[in-house]
Amino acid sequence: MIYDSRYLTGYASYLTKDFEQAKSQFFLIEQFLDTSYQVASAPLYALSLNELREWEKAEERLNFWAGSIQNAQ
Repeated sequence: MIYDSRYLTGYASYLTKDFEQAKSQFFLIEQFLDTSYQVASAPLYALSLNELREWEKAEERLNFWAGSIQNAQ
């Protein structure tokens, strides 16, 4: 339930171009929820960071996501 509310708020914020709010929601997922939730939200988190021109952090999130997907196979 916590994940759903954070993710949906971050998603809605991204769609309305409130990238700081989106980043904040995904950051909370990253800090307080299980790795499986972090993996699920990593692509949208990376897109939010990209819009804020935080390219190194965006790349890190995408690498985390890709590595997690690769390890799951």
